[in-house]
This record gives sequence, structure tokens and C-alpha cells, in this order.
Amino acid sequence: MDRETDAMDWLPDDTTAPLAAALAYRAHGFRPIPIFAPAGRACSCRMGRSCQAAGKHPVLRGWQRSRANERTIHARWSAWPRANVGLVTGGPARLIVLDVDATKDGNRFMRSRCVTSLCPRP
Repeated sequence: MDRETDAMDWLPDDTTAPLAAALAYRAHGFRPIPIFAPAGRACSCRMGRSCQAAGKHPVLRGWQRSRANERTIHARWSAWPRANVGLVTGGPARLIVLDVDATKDGNRFMRSRCVTSLCPRP
């Protein structure tokens, strides 16, 4: 394995339980927050099928200021065990995310811009 891959081998995958994923992110300096999970074509939030952001919005209010320690992470995922894991981005988090959809030429964009092994190839 090359050095770039070795540095990222801790990343959670699809088989990692949400609590374990949140703790792994926290251990590496990220700020995890619980996100409502999708429920079929609906959301697990109180809006259900009428939710416009199913599985994509935080469970908590004030999540932008979240600086959870391990104890808080355990408590949050005990309260919402099915919650997905989100990460606070921007500003003090020093994490920037580029969300490129596969539709509307997103695949072509990714192929033309991605040059590292960490960048997924569609």
C-alpha cells in the first residue's frame, strides 16, 4: 500500500456501525453529528414522507457548535441508534466538502478534475 492509502485506512465503511463510525471520526479530529436516517422514500424525522431532505439533515439544533467528546457521542447514538453520521464542515472544522451529483454531467466533471487516488472515479 502507498503512504496516502495507509493514512486513510481508518475510515469507516458501509459495514461500520454508526456509533463506531462517529467515534472513529472523532478520534481523527472530525466533529460528528447525528443525521436523520432515510426510511425508504421517507425520512426518520417527524416529517416522514413530506421531508424535503430525507436522510440529509441533523437531529440536533445548534449542531454547528457541536464539539462532542466520546461520552456525548455515546449518549447521542444511544438516543438515536439508527442515526447516520454527519460531519461539521467549514470554518473552524477546517473541512470542505464537494458534493457532485452523478446527474447533470457530474461524472464527466469528476473524471476531468480528479487526479489523486483518494478521489473516487465514477
